[in-house]
Amino acid sequence: MRKKDARKVEAIQQAVLQLTRSEGLAGVSFGKIARLAQVSPATAYVYYRDKTDMLSQLYLEVKVLMDEGLDGQLSAKQGLRQRFKLVLWHFARRFNAYPLEANFMRAIQANPHFVTPETITASTAMIGPLISLFEEAVAENALAETDPQLVVALLFAPMTQLIETRYASQRPVTDDELGRVITRSLDAVFIN
Repeated sequence: MRKKDARKVEAIQQAVLQLTRSEGLAGVSFGKIARLAQVSPATAYVYYRDKTDMLSQLYLEVKVLMDEGLDGQLSAKQGLRQRFKLVLWHFARRFNAYPLEANFMRAIQANPHFVTPETITASTAMIGPLISLFEEAVAENALAETDPQLVVALLFAPMTQLIETRYASQRPVTDDELGRVITRSLDAVFIN
């Protein structure tokens, strides 16, 4: 087996992220990746068994990137609402700093059939601290809404929509705008 070339792996991953943005996950193929990454079509098979393996590995790498540093913020001895606010700010900054990766992550979350079941299990384990935070808020009757999917939608959809819209129009999102969206999202979820 040939030795991995980090530059080629990076080029392939960037091609996947760009293709996901422009064509969606269904439009990602090894041929298109090879053209965009400027590698031979067979090169991707050196690093990945197939498309599912490639998307699965990249998804877990992106999840690690997006979650990096979050544990430290959640362990702070602060109130529930403040910890939720820290979580939202963490992801707002990550989504803003890594828009292609954020888009890819959301695409996989909306289409989990593109990755292996083991990948879904591993990614779910990564959000254990967030699940614990949500369960703590439910136990303390702090939330106006307790359905996890609705809470995620109320907290993340407004922020994500703003960031995606601005990215598409090549206009930056200000911290003031993010702060206002985060505050309104928290108001929609918390009782007080």
